[in-house]
Amino acid sequence: MGDDARSSVVDRWNMSHDVPNLGVLDASVFVTAAAVNPTSTLCALSLRAAEHLLDRRSALPAPSHPTRVAAWRGGHVAANQSDTEPAVQFGVEDRARLRSLAGIIIPASDALPAGCDVALEERALDRIISSRPDLAPLLKGALAESFEDPTQRLNCLRLDAPAQYQALLTVVVSGYYLDRGVRAQIGYDGQVAKPVRPDNYPAYIAEGLLDHLFETI
Repeated sequence: MGDDARSSVVDRWNMSHDVPNLGVLDASVFVTAAAVNPTSTLCALSLRAAEHLLDRRSALPAPSHPTRVAAWRGGHVAANQSDTEPAVQFGVEDRARLRSLAGIIIPASDALPAGCDVALEERALDRIISSRPDLAPLLKGALAESFEDPTQRLNCLRLDAPAQYQALLTVVVSGYYLDRGVRAQIGYDGQVAKPVRPDNYPAYIAEGLLDHLFETI
């Protein structure tokens, strides 16, 4: 944080010097790693920045480029795209090619299925693209040409179109490990939310930081 853009990333209100209307409201604005209890400082800085934004909301600068936000809608990509920038669609041929390539990228083993055996080209593909719309045009490019030899096609992409190749790998691996059968076989249940009680932090209790929480329990 600082007033000089040459020596600081954000100003005194946690707003970026270089990107209009971008606030950085987390621990990354700290000069060094905090030793204990950084949460109170984060909350104070965030509230301070929010109050500043409310006071200046009529004069906030706006970025010059459009913003796209993807949302999962159960089978398709829903994003605030302009009329001149339609969502990338994946047809039957695209999905068939993805399935063929997935079988080469992740071959079957004694315990696990191949990438072509988990139907990642179906619902999993839509879910991944909804979360990562930036991968859609690259993946579309990787699947644009028909091929008879998937191994040869992968080699061509790796050498001639590395960005498309990386997007393809990301989608295939992500879709593979979204499959419940694969996760069950490797013993991974996915991210499971676990409740955390405030009395698990004795140092916070000793300093009285959680008194307001205990009053409501």
